[in-house]
Amino acid sequence: MKLFIGVIVFFSTLHAQNYIFNNKQIYLEQIKENIYRDENNKEVILKSSFFIKLQADKNIHKLQNEHNISIEKIYSNQLYLVKSSSTHLLDLIQKINDDKNTLYAYPNFNKKIEAR
Repeated sequence: MKLFIGVIVFFSTLHAQNYIFNNKQIYLEQIKENIYRDENNKEVILKSSFFIKLQADKNIHKLQNEHNISIEKIYSNQLYLVKSSSTHLLDLIQKINDDKNTLYAYPNFNKKIEAR
């Protein structure tokens, strides 16, 4: 019985990952294709769009070509809302976040509203 519970715990942590976005570590466990559970056990829905803030004087076109992303909205001061059809969206965001031309890349989550 203990072995069975250990196996369940082990396999449930295989889908859990720590990500670093905007210099903050975020724990997410994938539940369904675009639904995750955070460290507070709250479900969050990952949208296909995410935010990118570039370094001053850097161009978004290099990232667009490199990662096949499209611009949904341009905000001021090098801030963009972009969209991707990638099935590994969090990994893509992490890769863009780690790019030297990027100040940060951050997922666009919807949190479920809970009644009190």
